[in-house]
Amino acid sequence: MCFFILIFSCKESSKKEVAENTKKQPNIIYILADDLGYGDLGITGHPHIKTPHLDALADSGIRFDHAFVTTAICSPSRAACLSGQYGSRNGVPTLAGELAFPHAAFPHALAKAGYRTTHIGKWHLDTTPQQAGFQQFAKIYSNGSWFQREIQTNIPGAPKKLDGVFYETVMADLVMNRISDHLTNHSKQPFFIWWCNQVPHVDNKYQYPDLNTDPSQKTQQQAAGTAGGFRHFYQVEDMPVPSNWHDPLDTKPTYLAKSRFVTHSASFNYGGTGGYAHPTHGKANVRQHMLEYYAAVSALDAEIGRVLAHLEDPNGDGDKF
Repeated sequence: MCFFILIFSCKESSKKEVAENTKKQPNIIYILADDLGYGDLGITGHPHIKTPHLDALADSGIRFDHAFVTTAICSPSRAACLSGQYGSRNGVPTLAGELAFPHAAFPHALAKAGYRTTHIGKWHLDTTPQQAGFQQFAKIYSNGSWFQREIQTNIPGAPKKLDGVFYETVMADLVMNRISDHLTNHSKQPFFIWWCNQVPHVDNKYQYPDLNTDPSQKTQQQAAGTAGGFRHFYQVEDMPVPSNWHDPLDTKPTYLAKSRFVTHSASFNYGGTGGYAHPTHGKANVRQHMLEYYAAVSALDAEIGRVLAHLEDPNGDGDKF
């Protein structure tokens, strides 16, 4: 799921100043969440999930509610956004791979128009950020731990690893750092930030690890499956169970039966031992797994909320951005 933030002004403005500013190039933040379902936000009608910051962002702007994706996995979606082309054309029809026409990726056009272009977060393409038009980057290549990862970057002073801090906390800090750098050193030049989340994609153990809700202590506090962190926002008994959670696989073609979510849930113990396929605890595992996913989405929402608050008052002096 994608979110755009366009920023035209750095202060409270008169109507005349607003009219003049809208003729200028806006600053742009493009947020690309990984494995976030379209309906999994409060504003899209989800009855349980708590996403107050994303809801407010969507409510204050324009929502495009008629859209589709041809390959709903990481790299092809990322490549399609960068290129405006189908995977059969852009060279990335499956995970990883190189863009067939990296020089045609849209950040090149923004850079040519005078933008400072920056990639922050998950990358998962074999084309480099520079080849795709990003002048600065802080990237984590693919999926993995939410707390212990190496960061490849050419941004001065940027961390080289997560070092126990939540992935999205580190990346949100980097986004805010780039905004502050813009205000201090490059306020005459517009910026474009391509902010790619990993969450709510599972970690390297196919889990949604717990997070502590104290902003100063966002490290892994308890093992997955316990009640800590953002899971406190939810009650397992309230979690919905999809009607097809236990579809019989013997009616499916072999290739489809092997790729069904219920099959993967058994292999990786989604929600508990045996996943959805457990003979007696399958439904309980579905509920637990849904709760863990909802908590991950709320954790992501909280980090995006920090960036939105920073945009509202980046210097702490009451001047809005």
